[in-house]
Amino acid sequence: MRGLFSDPKWKIGVIWYLHTDEDTNDGIHVDYLNKKEFTECDNDLARKLRRIVHKEKRTIKNLENAEILKSNTIYFDDCVNFHQEHQKQTKEHKDLRLELRKKWLERAIRKTTGCNVIFLDPDNGMEVGSCRELNRFKSGKYAYYREINSFLENKSILVIYQHLNRNQKHATQIKSRANELRNLLPPHITIFAIRFKRYSPRAYFILCDEKYRTEIKENIMTFLSSNWKHHWDSFYENT
Repeated sequence: MRGLFSDPKWKIGVIWYLHTDEDTNDGIHVDYLNKKEFTECDNDLARKLRRIVHKEKRTIKNLENAEILKSNTIYFDDCVNFHQEHQKQTKEHKDLRLELRKKWLERAIRKTTGCNVIFLDPDNGMEVGSCRELNRFKSGKYAYYREINSFLENKSILVIYQHLNRNQKHATQIKSRANELRNLLPPHITIFAIRFKRYSPRAYFILCDEKYRTEIKENIMTFLSSNWKHHWDSFYENT
């Protein structure tokens, strides 16, 4: 986001898809913050992250206050896990979870009304076949296609985080997701994807209005030829 949308005309909105803490090993690998191969890519970014990890508490709020993104960035950090309050598998609780998710989406859209670039940051990425319903226990870890369409409405750019697994080649996973998006999105939207290939690989899908296609493509190519070039690849374009 720092590399692609530094121009002042872009106002970024970040949707965290904040989920409750779990007993996992996520986030324990932070040695990269002291490795030259990463710090030389963006020393300011590494410095700010080191301060949060080693001197401050690792919270979303501290991450926002560090101004890693531009100072006018808007953040939406309402929790998206509604099983805490409505845990039962009764129709009443399922309906309540659906209604709360709907209201969560409405608040997120309202909070980022003035933004023209939206970044969706779900824990796992886009919806999967095993968790198609918004009221499922793990639904808070996914961005659903219906939500993607809602966020993209009247916006220039939408960026989506996508975790990559070991079950298929990454190129296959990226192409499959891009094809799913293509079938759901209006024809004037161009789909790009780039992959961070180090440690736990992940992809970022960049959906943009056709009038920004050339500009975004140039920004991506510039980024992939910068100091970050050894860590990113898989430029993908689907029109």
